[in-house]
Parts: sequence; structure tokens; C-alpha cells
Amino acid sequence: MKSFRILGLDGLSDADLLLRTNSIVSSIAGNAYFLTPIPTLSVITSKITAFQTATEAAQGGGTQAIMVRKAARQEVISNFVLLANYVLFTAAGNEVIATSSGFNISQPSAALPPVNAPQNVRVRHGKNRGELLCKCQSVVGARSYLHEITPAPLTADSQWKSVPTTTAKYLHTGLVSGQEYLFRIAVIGSRDQLVYSMNVTTMSM
Repeated sequence: MKSFRILGLDGLSDADLLLRTNSIVSSIAGNAYFLTPIPTLSVITSKITAFQTATEAAQGGGTQAIMVRKAARQEVISNFVLLANYVLFTAAGNEVIATSSGFNISQPSAALPPVNAPQNVRVRHGKNRGELLCKCQSVVGARSYLHEITPAPLTADSQWKSVPTTTAKYLHTGLVSGQEYLFRIAVIGSRDQLVYSMNVTTMSM
């Protein structure tokens, strides 16, 4: 299986980010390789539209408008990180399939060892009701993490909520008191490996 990675969007200007993300959406829409994108294209498109609106509103200056633009930009980038992970998983090492998504890909500069699955996943209650902090041991070679949560019990219809981060811990908020939740953490390596931890169940207080 060939190893490659998807190039990030962080360094793009606002104008280029809008162009690139819209181009990716156009490439994935109707693409037979990517029939069930995560996040959905409707969610992605709504984030792009919100960012474009915020960008236009911030052209006149103003601290609040600029803050809204920055937040909207980060929402776009975070959602495209999830979409890039979906593309990598679906492509399964096929460079032609990955390239058809519209993302730019690059070969790694050198062979790197695979990352291990996150170990010692722990969940503890936060300072406020409805907060649960999930963390694991830091993984050597990790490029980023995905913190995922879904209500228990796990069924065929369960939908995992994914939050991309650069740290091995994340505070989940707004949870329902008395509800049990399943947690898992995925590590993304420098060769874009995606490896999941075991599931952990905890009740929200």
C-alpha cells in the first residue's frame, strides 16, 4: 500500500481557502468513491458559507467582526481535517482515489514507523455538570488526535461525534446528566495512519 498524506489548509489566505474548499466540495460531490463523506457536504458547505459571510463582514474592520471571521475560518479548517481523514480512510492507499477528492497530496519525505493505538484511555468528570474530560497517554509519532463520543449503548445506528485536536486530552461539554457515553480516541500518524483506542464508557453527572 502506498503511503502519502493530504496537505493541510492552514497556511492559505482567506481568499485561497474559500477557493480550495469549494473546489474540494465540487470534486467530492457525485464522486463514486466518496458516497458518504464525513462530515456531510451539507455541513461542509454551511461552514464555508458562514466563513465567506464573516470574511465579507470583516472587510470593514472591527474587532468583533474579525473575531467572528477567525472563528468561522477555524470551523472550516477543523471540518476539512475530518473530511481529509475520511478521504484517506476511504482511499486505502490508492493515490488516484485520494487525488480525485480535490485535496492536494504529498509523498512523505522519509519512511516513518507506524504509530501505536492510544493506551490508558481515562475519562473523569469536569468542574461543571455535563463535562467529561477524556485523555490518553501521548502517542509517539502522533500528528493529531480525534476525540470521539456517542451515547451508550453502541448500536448499528450510533453516530460518533469527532473533534480533531493536537493534544491527547479533550473536555466534552454539554452532555446530558445521567446519560452514559462511549468514548474513544484515534491517533493520526505522520504517515496518516489512523489507529483507534478501545472504547470507554462513563456516565455524565
